[in-house]
Amino acid sequence: MATIEYFAKVPDAATFKKDSSVTLGSRSGDALLRRIDQLLEELGNQVAATSLAAEFNTTILYGQLYHAVDGWLKERARGVGSSGREPAVRALYTIVCTTLAKRANVGISTLPNWLTAAFGRDLSEHGEKLDYENRLAQYLSSTERAKYRIRFNGGIAQQMQWWLTRTNWQNVDSARDFSVDAGWREGHSGYALSQGGDFYSGPHKAAGKSVKGGSFFHSSYMAGDTVRCAGTWKIVNGKLLEITDASGHYLPTIKHMLGAIETLKGYGVDLSAVRIFLMSQGNPAPEFSLTSFMEASQRLSLEGMAAEFTEKRKVQQVRIATQVAKHFVDDEVSRKKRIANLIVVVQHLSERKHVTLKGTETKKADDCATCAGYSKEWKGILEQIEKDRALAA
Repeated sequence: MATIEYFAKVPDAATFKKDSSVTLGSRSGDALLRRIDQLLEELGNQVAATSLAAEFNTTILYGQLYHAVDGWLKERARGVGSSGREPAVRALYTIVCTTLAKRANVGISTLPNWLTAAFGRDLSEHGEKLDYENRLAQYLSSTERAKYRIRFNGGIAQQMQWWLTRTNWQNVDSARDFSVDAGWREGHSGYALSQGGDFYSGPHKAAGKSVKGGSFFHSSYMAGDTVRCAGTWKIVNGKLLEITDASGHYLPTIKHMLGAIETLKGYGVDLSAVRIFLMSQGNPAPEFSLTSFMEASQRLSLEGMAAEFTEKRKVQQVRIATQVAKHFVDDEVSRKKRIANLIVVVQHLSERKHVTLKGTETKKADDCATCAGYSKEWKGILEQIEKDRALAA
C-alpha cells in the first residue's frame, strides 16, 4: 500500500487509482518498484519513535528508500521500466529527499554529501598507498567502466562480453574472472557498488610495483572515488550464490554490505539461499544467511556511521592532499629535467655531434650519453618539448 500521503497526492491521476491502496509494484514485473512498495510499507508500520535508536532505524529506512527510488529513476533513464509510473516515482523522490534532509538536519543541496558520509566508503589507507602513493591502479573513465556494469534481468546477473569487445549481454559466470593471486574464495570475482547503485565487475589484476597504472583493483571502477560497497561474489549462470565484503582497497563493514544487500533486493535478486561472508567480522569470515545478516545489521546506529565516516574522511583528505602535492612537485622537477634533456637532444641531432659516456665525440645518437633512448624522430621530440613547456606554464 502506498503511503507518505500517497506521494502528497501528486501522481498523475490518469495513471493511478485515486484510492490509497495503489502500489507502484502492482501488476508490474519491476523489482525496484516492488522494493519501493516494501519500504513504504515498512515505513508505514513503524511505530512512533520513542528512542534515539528508533529514530535512527527510521532514518535508515528513508535512506534505503532514497536509494531504491533513485535507482529506479536511473534505470528509467536507460529505458527500463514503465514511463507511465514515472510521475509518481518523481513525486516520491521529491518527498523522500525533503524528508531525509530534514531528518539529517541538512539542506537539500548538501544531502548528497550526507548520503555519502552515511552510506559510502572511501579508500582505506592501504588503498591510498597503492593508488595515490605508488600509482599502481588503472582508473577508468565513466565511458570505460560502462562495459563492466552488471544488469539484472529478472534477478539474473548479466554482463556485456567486453573480453570479446562485444556489447552482447550474457549471464554472468564469476569463475571467468577468478584470480588465484587475490586470495579470494574459489570461483569469486570482484565487484564494486557505486554510490548511484550500479554494480561493476571484472578482472582483478596486480601488475607489480614497477608497472604504474597497470593494476586493476576495486578502486579502478570508480577511479578511486567513494563506493557504497566492494567485495567479491560467486555467480553461476547469472545466479548469485555467495557474496563477501573482501576488499583491501575499501575495507567495507557490515553497514556497507547492508547497502549491497538492499540494492540486490531492489534488483529482484533471490537472496534466500545466498551465503554472506563478512571479512569485517573476522578471519576466517563468519557466514550469515540473509535472515541472520539482517538481524545483525539492524543493530547499526546511523549517527555513529556518519560521525565515524566524517572524522576519518577529514584525516584522509589531509593525507591525500599531502601525497598529491608531493607528486606535483616531483612531476615538475621531472618535467624540467626532460625539457632540458630534449633541448640537448635537438642540438646534438642538428649538429650531428654526440658525446659518449666516456666523454668522447661520436656521430651516432645511440652511443650518446644524452640521446640514447630518445626517439630520433624530430616531430615527436619537438611535440614533447611543446607539451612539457605548456604544462610548465
